[in-house]
Amino acid sequence: MKIYNIDKTTHEFISVTQANPDPMQPGKFLIPAYSTTIQNPKPKAGFTHTFDFTNEVWVEIEDHRGKTIWDTNSKEQSVVTDLGPISLLHTTIKPGLYDVWSNGAWHVDANLKAIAIKEEMISVLDSKMIEAKNILNGGEVTSALIERYKDKYAAAKQYITNQTGAEMLQAEADIRGVTVAALAATIVTKGDAYKVATMMYNSLMEAARVKITELIVANSLKDAEVLIAKIKTSSTTITSADMAKLLSPPY
Repeated sequence: MKIYNIDKTTHEFISVTQANPDPMQPGKFLIPAYSTTIQNPKPKAGFTHTFDFTNEVWVEIEDHRGKTIWDTNSKEQSVVTDLGPISLLHTTIKPGLYDVWSNGAWHVDANLKAIAIKEEMISVLDSKMIEAKNILNGGEVTSALIERYKDKYAAAKQYITNQTGAEMLQAEADIRGVTVAALAATIVTKGDAYKVATMMYNSLMEAARVKITELIVANSLKDAEVLIAKIKTSSTTITSADMAKLLSPPY
């Protein structure tokens, strides 16, 4: 006689074996615990059967084990490990970055997306400013470096104006093998060029900030994202004409 062995935890079918004869009752067989003589039905896709020992029947039950699901409130990802239907607080549909769950589906939250785009805009523009200053300075930009350069620039301006403050420049002039006057002229020339270039780049980035903000306010979030991506890859030597073209539709 065939017996159908059942998992002790899930009560699912696990194997079929032959029952041993009952030595005390000829013609009868021993049925071990967690076994049945009732054959398990063939499950359809997405389901399995568990055995109801009380009523001695196989019961069809949903089987989503192994599926990835997302919490409809927190969007936290997890994997189904238990039998049964998926909780109403979870879904197998992957949410987008700016999605919220409503009426049984994910929907883009325009406000959430706008906030994220604003944060991305600030990050990109600030990064481009640092990159531009780095190139203009010819090296790594730090607040300490800028402060030191400000001091040297002020001393050079002072020297050119009234020939005082040479002591702040003398050591570097000696190292470079030039006169204090020549060093002062070089520092002022480079400093003035740096300030002009920085002001121009600041102006271009501010124009980009204004345009992107306008797109966000107008709920043109896709255009805002595309424009941010373009600015992110733009050259730090971009001209006013190039920026004007970049900020003009189509994006």
